[in-house]
Amino acid sequence: MSSRWKSWFFGLFVVAFILAGCAQGSPTPTPTAAPSPTTAASPTAQPAAPTATTPSGAQQTPATTPQAGAETGEPYRIGAVLSLTGPAAPLGGPQRDTLELLRDEVNRQGGVLGPDGKRHPLEVIIYDDQSQPTQAVLAVTRLIEQDRVPVVICCATSGASVPAVDVVQRAQIPMIATASSQAITHPPEERQWAFKPTWDGDQVAEGLLRNLQQRNVRRVALLSVANEFGESGKIAFEQLGPQYGIDLVVNDTFNAGVTDLTPQLVRVRASNPEALVIYANIPEVVVALKNMRDLGMDIPVYLTNAVASPAFLKAAGETAEGAIVQTGKVFVFEDLPDSDPQKPVIAEFVRLYESRYGSRPDAFAGHAYDAFWLIVQAFEKAGQDPAGIRDAIEGTSRFVGITGVLTFSPTKHTGFNLEDMVLAVVEGGRFRLLR
Repeated sequence: MSSRWKSWFFGLFVVAFILAGCAQGSPTPTPTAAPSPTTAASPTAQPAAPTATTPSGAQQTPATTPQAGAETGEPYRIGAVLSLTGPAAPLGGPQRDTLELLRDEVNRQGGVLGPDGKRHPLEVIIYDDQSQPTQAVLAVTRLIEQDRVPVVICCATSGASVPAVDVVQRAQIPMIATASSQAITHPPEERQWAFKPTWDGDQVAEGLLRNLQQRNVRRVALLSVANEFGESGKIAFEQLGPQYGIDLVVNDTFNAGVTDLTPQLVRVRASNPEALVIYANIPEVVVALKNMRDLGMDIPVYLTNAVASPAFLKAAGETAEGAIVQTGKVFVFEDLPDSDPQKPVIAEFVRLYESRYGSRPDAFAGHAYDAFWLIVQAFEKAGQDPAGIRDAIEGTSRFVGITGVLTFSPTKHTGFNLEDMVLAVVEGGRFRLLR
């Protein structure tokens, strides 16, 4: 990528980029006004005034370095559909906070330096999908048809992201999703306008399967929620499991929002598995862990990125202890070697987020961070032209982000690479790198 990131993140990120051995696009941090998590189709953020922009992770270049006397252009706009209320609110809240934080940083630096040589203040318009796919579709449609945004970030859940793809495909507006189902971006020849920095469901499954194989685990019970996310995990385990010598002794599904999983867990216990894998969101996983405690079950539990959040640790409490969670590196960056190119990028993001919100960002915040900077870099090259933005995202290579070192291409619209996936274990109420 030709552009690079800016100011304060730059020093640290020059190092990150050198370690990554590649050039990255440079985002310019950007404020949008704070969204108020309420109705699904009302903006929750107002554009903030321009000031300069600086990304967290790249060197300064003419496109991103503040320039005295640069003329101010019209605002550049990003549309975002997030889950701010409903069951997925623990995912959408940190994403909203991240977009506001970065928007404000970009505008504080003067805005985005577009290809026209002008500084453009950044606006982010945020709508709440209420954790409902139908509301997500309505909100994306509104962003495109009424707000006229040239790019959209949507959504935190696979169930909302997949139908949103149909909307952006018809409108030919690029979208970056922060959910994990491969149906969002596969096949890329039919999803030309959809991208995501996050791992595919197959990558999540493969990361878990690799660890199970390394621990010589063969008999595995699988419980998955009956939605897009759970179904993708179920299919991946069924297809990939035999390659890792895994025998699924239980393969059950349950409805989202379930309040008791005792019957399923009784079947799991009777099958005498060596490990239990649960594909579900935080509420259902918390139910499962508490039911397991009540049943006196003590077997290794593997969980997915869907629960990689402080909200999960708080809700599950002591029942989460010992659980193994597939996640990005944001929770365990202190445990990473100094040679990891993501470590300084994550450290600076954590510092900024903590200084503003008093808590650490989670993996979902990291997905929003990556989506934001991918878009800002595209703005620097293409301005507000949707086709140009799409092409710029697709041409991104070795972008050192929070989720991973991301690379896209015409045949690869999922930027994540399996090598950047880690497993964490819950110890003492926090995530620690599983070694």
